[in-house]
Amino acid sequence: MVKESLKNFCKYSASDEELFMYIRTNAGEWNEESFVKMKKLVREVIKDYENEDCYPKIFINYFVLNIPSIINILSNFKGCTDEELRKGYTEESYLSMIAERIKELKKLFPGCIVIKNDPNYIQGFPDLTIFYKNKWAVLECKRFVGANKQPNQDYYVNILDSMSFSRFINPENKEKVLNELQQTFES
Repeated sequence: MVKESLKNFCKYSASDEELFMYIRTNAGEWNEESFVKMKKLVREVIKDYENEDCYPKIFINYFVLNIPSIINILSNFKGCTDEELRKGYTEESYLSMIAERIKELKKLFPGCIVIKNDPNYIQGFPDLTIFYKNKWAVLECKRFVGANKQPNQDYYVNILDSMSFSRFINPENKEKVLNELQQTFES
């Protein structure tokens, strides 16, 4: 039987206020309120399951996947420079850029399916997956050449390119990447 403490923990884990989600979507900004809530919920689950043979898998997975990712983001985070902030590079502008890429892809490849990948599922996995006819591709969207990369992004872009098509895309190389993608989809 699932205990109330685990239900509460799972509800928190799936929410926008969950610490990893908050840090990822707010450019590495710490959220003390979310941290305190997580700590309280963790203590409740540990107390409720202390006499069980093991802790629930979903609870353990949080520590195996999310906590190391939080530490990694906070220890490697490089925020926008003052110059980048003056140019308007914010989380909002990033999401707007992603939405624009999706519109461009749907226009260029009518009938394609474009999925915005969950950054919490696999850290560093590219932003967009595109399915077109019997082919697929992934794109990691960047605001400009030399934009900061999250851990593992180079790895996933390279390995996925060896399987199908994968690129970093930014305003400076957008036309070239879309032309290469079109050639791949039409081959």
